[in-house]
Amino acid sequence: MMNVSKEGKMRLHNGIIVVFLLSFLLAGFHNRMWHEVFASVVPERKKSEGFLVEERKTEVTVYTYGGEIYTIMGNLKVDAPEAGGSEYLLEINGSVDVQTSDEMNQEKAVSMEENEQNEPSGDGSVSLTVYCENKIYGFYGTAEVIERQENNVQKIELHGHKEGFYDSEEAL
Repeated sequence: MMNVSKEGKMRLHNGIIVVFLLSFLLAGFHNRMWHEVFASVVPERKKSEGFLVEERKTEVTVYTYGGEIYTIMGNLKVDAPEAGGSEYLLEINGSVDVQTSDEMNQEKAVSMEENEQNEPSGDGSVSLTVYCENKIYGFYGTAEVIERQENNVQKIELHGHKEGFYDSEEAL
């Protein structure tokens, strides 16, 4: 038999513990568990679990691929997807503020380019209908609900395209 000192037994014991801990940590990185842990430490704007189904005051910012930004403030109505579906139907009655690429300053134009390159996966596909006085806007894209609420106003960002526009004189 091999005669091992107490110090040798402690080193062997510590070595086994280190190997076990390293294999545990590597297994966590393999299944992305640690990525989630570290991501929660870094503060980012929080996404909510999804759209709140009850009608409530909401600010929707729509970034179109054409370089326009629509900011809509009003009461949002959400129709959740049917079983097996993935598209949310949103309707909002309120005011619309439109900024075209000509009206935006350089900083906002750069921000738009970043938004197009880093398009979010979002909370789901969205079809948004906006009713504003005698105008109707239609948008389709991917939306992201932000958990940043001010004065109990839900914030939503949508990245997509304008499907249609109608007022009493003009239609797209």
